[in-house]
Amino acid sequence: MFKSIKYILYTIYISITEGYTYHASSLTYSFIMVLGSLILFSSFLASFLPFFDFNKIINYAVLLFPEQAERVILEILKVYQHRTSGSILSFTVAYFFSVSFSKSLYRAFLYVLSEARSEKEWVFWVKTPALVLLYTLCLSLLFFLNSFLKVYLGNYNAYLFYFINLLTFWVLIFLTYTLFLPRKYSFKDVYVGAMLSSCALLLFNKLFSAFVVKLVALNPLYSFMGSILIFFIWVNLSFSVLLAGAKYIQLMKEKE
Repeated sequence: MFKSIKYILYTIYISITEGYTYHASSLTYSFIMVLGSLILFSSFLASFLPFFDFNKIINYAVLLFPEQAERVILEILKVYQHRTSGSILSFTVAYFFSVSFSKSLYRAFLYVLSEARSEKEWVFWVKTPALVLLYTLCLSLLFFLNSFLKVYLGNYNAYLFYFINLLTFWVLIFLTYTLFLPRKYSFKDVYVGAMLSSCALLLFNKLFSAFVVKLVALNPLYSFMGSILIFFIWVNLSFSVLLAGAKYIQLMKEKE
């Protein structure tokens, strides 16, 4: 226990002194680009769903923009008419930015672990969809697990919420370390590092939620502007934790 605490403190010290925030900021920018392109792709994809009602979109546009309803409706019609080409284009853009994010993540791990390896270009184009597919599958399974447990453990919703959050963070981080760490580590090493990072992210998530609630209570304008800024900070800190977890895995392995 004492050795683990010592390595945790040493990891925090290294992450501050060696400038992990630079790579965390780069990953934040790449992540925001991926997130934006995926939202755009999801919007186009939603128009093909059987329960999508175009008339409701028009009615909402009239309610939200009564003075410019005609212009807004014409713009919506243009997007709707080109939804097939828009879906293909937005998917291509999302795929491109996702691969770019994968490269940034790999380079960040190379820096953290002081490695000088290089990966072939095609590997990132294969790893990225595999990672997205695994993320989607794991998140879906965790969602069903959460729903199932709520039925049988209804009186323990608060504890269940934290458990599912921790499990979700651990699965996503474990997959990220397994696929993108330039050096392969054992299951035990990655498990411990992913658990440490997951606990730190759960703490950041709790602080983030509490701060946003206070902003909403102060002023709706503050909540809108402040929550966006805090979201960027939270993403940046999350990537810093992810990189620090990778360093912790390396330190524990080297000291065995």
